[in-house]
Amino acid sequence: QISMDYTADKAPLNPLYHGGYGIAIDIGTTTVAGYLFRHNSKDPIAVAGEMNRQKSYGADVLSRIVYCNEHGVTPLRKIIRNQIANISRQLCEKVGIDRSQIQALCITGNTTMLYLLTGRDPTCLSRSPFLADCLFGYETEILGRKAFLPPCMDAFVGADITCAVLSSQMTENQGPSLLCDIGTNGEIALWKDGILYVTSTAAGPAFEGAGI
Repeated sequence: QISMDYTADKAPLNPLYHGGYGIAIDIGTTTVAGYLFRHNSKDPIAVAGEMNRQKSYGADVLSRIVYCNEHGVTPLRKIIRNQIANISRQLCEKVGIDRSQIQALCITGNTTMLYLLTGRDPTCLSRSPFLADCLFGYETEILGRKAFLPPCMDAFVGADITCAVLSSQMTENQGPSLLCDIGTNGEIALWKDGILYVTSTAAGPAFEGAGI
């Protein structure tokens, strides 16, 4: 279960972030976006993004999982970490600070992307009953920095949706609220009568007509 007792006024998104600067990274299947923040600031002071370089190993999460099953997760783990380092460098250059001033990271993404980031074997996500053996929600070290990986809700409802629900504060509304994240993976969250319902599907093919 994931606590929805959160507002931006109570605490920063990253509980490790106590001073200096922090970077939030969203690892999307297609796009990786980075945001640079000052301590105690809710608004980013720099933004940078790139196409996810893992696309050379597959356009969607399942094809990347298949690659890992055949060749191991190390290549995808290495390429995404190098990309995060590059985006972090771009963010620092935009505002003229040294990377040593970055105190902590918060890295979110769908469940598969976090598996690849941390080097976990994603096989369980590709086979029945399609249950994740890790839903994250813990602190670790990435690129020599403290990093918080927000919790995923399920195997195919990732930490990016957890962050979106918390950031939107939709669960504080009295009436029904609907949140739609239509990326390569598409998720819809509905808040009604104190219950959060979430579902997901492959949205890319639905719009592009690919692989249907």
